[in-house]
Amino acid sequence: MLIGFPPAQTDLDASELALRGQYLVGVRHGIDHYAAAAQFVREHRDELGTLIDRSYSLDDAQAAFERLEAGERERPKVMLSIDK
Repeated sequence: MLIGFPPAQTDLDASELALRGQYLVGVRHGIDHYAAAAQFVREHRDELGTLIDRSYSLDDAQAAFERLEAGERERPKVMLSIDK
């Protein structure tokens, strides 16, 4: 699993993905969304709990994605907590 960008150009053999039953999912957005998201969090902090089903540490990201895929959440989102 890769979240974010690889540190350098990466070659990917699509036939290998297909043969292994793997898939690639990408989300594209611009950095302009971060300011809007931060503003939303500041303005609606008390309401965010109604959206978040469960919080996971970054080390448990795989479990978070598995929960999303399983569809057994009470709320629509899971959260990855990144501690410094």
